Amino acid sequence: MKYRAGPDYLSFTLAHRVKAVPGEGDQVTADTGGVDGLQGGLRVRAMSYEELVAGHVLPVGKFRRLGYGEYQPIAITGSGFTFGEGTFLTCWHCVSRPLDPNEAYCAAVRSEGIYTQTYDRAFELTDLQRAANGADLAIARVGFTVDPVLPLATTPAAWGEDVVSCGYPLPLNSVDPDGGQPKLETNASLLRGYVTRIRPDDRPGWRAIRAYELDMPAPPGLSGAPLFRPDPFEVVGVVYREHDVVVSEADYPITFSLAHHLTTLREAQAGATDNLPLQAFLARG
Repeated sequence: MKYRAGPDYLSFTLAHRVKAVPGEGDQVTADTGGVDGLQGGLRVRAMSYEELVAGHVLPVGKFRRLGYGEYQPIAITGSGFTFGEGTFLTCWHCVSRPLDPNEAYCAAVRSEGIYTQTYDRAFELTDLQRAANGADLAIARVGFTVDPVLPLATTPAAWGEDVVSCGYPLPLNSVDPDGGQPKLETNASLLRGYVTRIRPDDRPGWRAIRAYELDMPAPPGLSGAPLFRPDPFEVVGVVYREHDVVVSEADYPITFSLAHHLTTLREAQAGATDNLPLQAFLARG
């Protein structure tokens, strides 16, 4: 399957198909419906999970440039998300492998929004860098904006608090036996759990960080997915790996997942944030 390139810049509301921006097209201004609420003194429109995976939470992968405006997917490498204003976050281990000159890491988008399950448009992750704080986070720019914008939480998730995440676990990266073309299948999944504890994570080769331990799985492909406080959606962290706890009395390990704590996310910075901490960058509006 070939993916069309996204135009240089897009702006769209989630319940409508993508249209181009003035000067580069016509901006979408139609209301998407939903319920308004107040958050931090600001009016925030409530979103459905379907809207989240149509515009904010997207599969990340390695793509081959075939020519102007065309990409061929090579492999889905993880999940990622945009707050909606043009930055894009994922895990560094999802986008750190070297690329050939004609390859790029891209986010795949549904050009028809919630009206289709087909990801048919690829947006290159530009200015892609590992976060300067050394965490397993990557920050990039992406050539579209989404209305409404996801807020970054003002307070971290607490011990015992319910949280949700959505992303693209267990992608199928294979080859079509008939045509020999890459065959990629990925489906958005919703995972729900709670914070079992807040703990340090000092795995070898990575900076020691503060992490949420979560009572939910994080299968391959979910890395880079946002962790939400669900009502209304606000980002409190980023899922980055599974973690098995071995209990001597049991014959099998107990599986948890780990997510970057809000403090790690707030201080993350790279060229895509103008080398400002993410919290300060997003506060500029």
